[in-house]
Parts: sequence; C-alpha cells; structure tokens
Amino acid sequence: VEQTLVEFLTDLGHTAVAINSDAELRVKLTQGDPKPDVFITNGGDTNDVDDFKLLQETHQKYPKLAVILISNGGRSPTAAEAKSYGVHYFLREPIRLSELELYVVRLQEGRSADDK
Repeated sequence: VEQTLVEFLTDLGHTAVAINSDAELRVKLTQGDPKPDVFITNGGDTNDVDDFKLLQETHQKYPKLAVILISNGGRSPTAAEAKSYGVHYFLREPIRLSELELYVVRLQEGRSADDK
C-alpha cells in the first residue's frame, strides 16, 4: 500500500518516501533536512510511543513535511493523538478508497496553496 501511494503521489509531482521499519523511521527522521515533501509510514514495527514522539519532533523541525500514517494493527493512536504527533493524514486498515482520495485532494490543495 505504501509503495503504491508513493508512486501515485510521485506522479502528482510530490517527492514521497515510504518508511517501513522502526530503524528506517529513526534514520530518515533524524538525518539532515529531509528531501521529500511527504513521508508515508506504518509507524514502524511496534507503533510505540517513542516512534510517535520522533514524528512529533520531526513535525516541529519541518512543519511543512506532510506525514501520512497508515495503522498497521499495532498500538494505534487516536486521530487526535496522531495530529498531536505531527501526522497530517491518518489511515486505518482496511483503507477506504474514499478516505484516501480525500487525503490526496487535501494534500494537493495544500501544495497549491504553498506554491502561491
């Protein structure tokens, strides 16, 4: 799912990166200025609080970086918790296409507003 979303967003002109493990999440989010404008993550292997804090710190450092969190069945935050951690879009599996479409439209609208 994550890779398909990366490809779709890339076709729309975004620079998207999928993160699929806790280790990869930590490396990508703690290294220098991130190049992508969209991070797609399943929250790592455990969805533990440390990963969410890492997302929150990243959001504080890079507020324009859009984060899409796809719940993988681990410890999932509520939508309010996810937002407080800097997650812009929160999808729970099974993913509803109508919800995904809405998020992509909002992402595009946000990018259009930033381009003006």
